[in-house]
Amino acid sequence: GEPAANGAQAAPAEASNKPKTLAERELEFRQRRATEAEAQAKAEKELADAAERQRACDQARNQLTALSSGQRVSRFNAAGEPQILNDAERAEETSRVQKQVEHFCN
Repeated sequence: GEPAANGAQAAPAEASNKPKTLAERELEFRQRRATEAEAQAKAEKELADAAERQRACDQARNQLTALSSGQRVSRFNAAGEPQILNDAERAEETSRVQKQVEHFCN
């Protein structure tokens, strides 16, 4: 039984030492390129997402600063006319914007 066992072990060793064909090398090259392209796309998306989060953070902080400054703040109603926020609306808007700051800036 031992010669068969040695013969079975020798075959995989020969296969791994055998030079790769042009087709095998081409396939490996294409697979590496695809993997690199996926990694590049993922990195670019993460960068774009980070930039968008920073923009949203900056915008929310600016809104919070305006709401906290005591100056009159308005928003447009359904008719497209500016409407000054009363104290309750200002408090509600401040709370909403504070949540945005916490979400985008942390």
